[in-house]
Amino acid sequence: MGVMFMEGEWRDMINDRIEDCTAELRKKNEMFRAWCKRSQELRMLIEDFTMEENDRKLLEEFLATEFNIAAVIQPAFYRKGMEDAVWVIKTLGVL
Repeated sequence: MGVMFMEGEWRDMINDRIEDCTAELRKKNEMFRAWCKRSQELRMLIEDFTMEENDRKLLEEFLATEFNIAAVIQPAFYRKGMEDAVWVIKTLGVL
């Protein structure tokens, strides 16, 4: 039970960090804002896009799979960076 709680807490912290980073990028990075705007435009076009049901399901499954991969990779990179930072701090004798 404790491990699952910690995983949930960790996931919440990562999600909060990603949201903070995204908000910061939206404020400061014009290219990021343009990509987000284009993503919304493309999403609206895709919703009206006509294709065979099987093709649409395949595309949706592909996009969902890519999203799931990214959702797992991002926190793993962040966690690994934190682990590396702690290792460096310990190695330098600061901690």
